[in-house]
Amino acid sequence: MKHTSPNVIKNCVTYCIGESVNMGAINDTFSLSLIAIRAIHGFENVADGCCFVINDDAKTIKINLNNKIGRDLSLVFSEFARIEYGKTMINKLRG
Repeated sequence: MKHTSPNVIKNCVTYCIGESVNMGAINDTFSLSLIAIRAIHGFENVADGCCFVINDDAKTIKINLNNKIGRDLSLVFSEFARIEYGKTMINKLRG
């Protein structure tokens, strides 16, 4: 799992978090998503194949979609976040 520079991630999805949503809570939701992905793909595979950037100040999370692990993380996080905070609080942007 790599928390990396935003410039390194090219094929990605960016989640923009609504102003009223607390980033601490979002970070907890993201951590739960990582736990779920580790259960599916294995800890080492996720550590080696997952790349993301969390920007608390900009209220964004960027996830690399270049492999199945990243695509699965994106899917799990988006579903967890939308259930927890509502569809209008999490906006998904490609690229």
